[in-house]
Amino acid sequence: MAKSDFQQLLSSNYSSKVGSYPSRNIIISITAALLLIGAFLLFAIHTNKLTKVIQSNIEVQVLLENDLAPADSLQVLYFLTSQPYIVKKNGKPQIRYVSKEEALRQLSQSLKEDVLSNSLDNPLRNYYLINILPEYHRENKLSQIKAELEEQPGIFEVSYSIIAIEKINQNIRIIGVVVFSLVGLLIVLTAFLVHNAIRLALYAQRFTIRSMQLVGATENFIKKPFVLRAAFHGVVSGLIASLILITGLLWLYEVLPDFKQVEDWFATIVICLSLLLLGMLVAAISAFFAVSKYLNRSLDELYKN
Repeated sequence: MAKSDFQQLLSSNYSSKVGSYPSRNIIISITAALLLIGAFLLFAIHTNKLTKVIQSNIEVQVLLENDLAPADSLQVLYFLTSQPYIVKKNGKPQIRYVSKEEALRQLSQSLKEDVLSNSLDNPLRNYYLINILPEYHRENKLSQIKAELEEQPGIFEVSYSIIAIEKINQNIRIIGVVVFSLVGLLIVLTAFLVHNAIRLALYAQRFTIRSMQLVGATENFIKKPFVLRAAFHGVVSGLIASLILITGLLWLYEVLPDFKQVEDWFATIVICLSLLLLGMLVAAISAFFAVSKYLNRSLDELYKN
């Protein structure tokens, strides 16, 4: 058979069949799998942002020398403001001054006892509360910051709870390992489920594939429509999953306004694009291997399966 006659035969007899299979179930299966992966990735991103917010809210006390002149206290403030490890919100360094009188009132409230009524002198010190960026929340970096600050004139001591900071860091590491493991497992399960779904969908096309082989079609020519159609379904599934995830996030931000402080739309867009790519690749690769399986089967094996 001439090549032109072969192409005419395909266009007339197989145009409505080649590469076609029930798409609704495939799209639903891929969408559900991608939706689960996307949800876990968004959970990981927002959890990471939340832990950074918690870390940024941990306060470090910079105790001042007694009887420090106001001008010297301002010098300490200017020095703290210029440090790169200080958290800044809207360009404003997160530094708060607490007088020893205010500190004594806070102590009285926490002890539920009127310490102010005592005739003794106030033993507390004036101090600054500073917030340090999460990337400096390591024992060696905090120790270095503490040593550098305590060398500055006017600073008596730097105090922080290393136990609380290390506990938060440990929880962050555990969450990271768990989420990474779950996402990896979900990707493997997604590939397995999508492959099985596409393989079953192509089951009805096995004799069409065989017929194309018999009239002289090459393997690549046969595989192409199936792979392209599967890739298209993967992209559609990725779009649907992304729209559902974005809609869910918008609803969550509306219901819980405080949750907006951990929003990260750049990461969300990256995740959505990744879902499109993942859906396309998994579906296309699955279709490629599913068609290859039927290409390598004998006619008797096709009837058995």
